[in-house]
Amino acid sequence: IQLTENEKKMVEQNNDFAFNLFRKARTGESKVLSPLSITYALGMLNNGAGGQTQQEINTVLGFDDVAAQNEFCQKITNGLLTAGYTDNTTKAILSNTIFVNKGRGYELQQDFTHTVNNYYYAYPQSRDFNDGETRGVINQWASDHTEGMVQEVLSEQEFDPNAVDYLLNATYFKGMWSRPFEIVNTTDQPF
Repeated sequence: IQLTENEKKMVEQNNDFAFNLFRKARTGESKVLSPLSITYALGMLNNGAGGQTQQEINTVLGFDDVAAQNEFCQKITNGLLTAGYTDNTTKAILSNTIFVNKGRGYELQQDFTHTVNNYYYAYPQSRDFNDGETRGVINQWASDHTEGMVQEVLSEQEFDPNAVDYLLNATYFKGMWSRPFEIVNTTDQPF
């Protein structure tokens, strides 16, 4: 991915965000955390924010303004999805969306929807979270965007019908190692 000097600076600032996030999230538990996913989720959210909230998101992510952030995220997405995938052995999917609770009176603004669709390839939805279907729709979205690898992102206990929104990012990658591991080298050993 060819980056301008300003974009290289954005990468450095966003890397700082990632390392700070890893430091704060370290608990000793085994978990997977994707700073890129959080960057995209907060980036989408930033398009609907204003004032101090938008300034704080910019500061946390290391971006100077929302327009530059949007263009940067779009460029990284396009680059990730096309970089070196000329054969059929590699597949990468990076997906984003937002579900907004219209049952609490929240509606998506057309400009916001257009922006996140254009820069993040997201297709946000307004839904009444008390409709008895939204949790299933969200879980189906996750399954559809992870090749069925993630069947459920929200259990019944985790789903809050009074939430304002759910921001989702799914990252799927399947590729071949440049030097494949030989299965014959696998042995049982004490751990």
